[in-house]
Amino acid sequence: MTRFLTIASLFTVVLFAACGENDEPANDDKVETKDISHDGSIETLLATEHLDSLRDVLITTHKIWKNGVIAAQTRHV
Repeated sequence: MTRFLTIASLFTVVLFAACGENDEPANDDKVETKDISHDGSIETLLATEHLDSLRDVLITTHKIWKNGVIAAQTRHV
């Protein structure tokens, strides 16, 4: 019984230690990269549009770069 209490106590301490506050400042959740390799990469853009007061639409756009030229571009709504 004491072994169970010891394990439960350690689990509880680890659980509370993992629930610390985030040290990073809250921003508008916008993440951007400044330079994309146009030699060969896939660029993904995410955006949201408000459909009405309760629903939003997620729009995903992919650009496929090859040798400095956009080889393909798709948009998913």
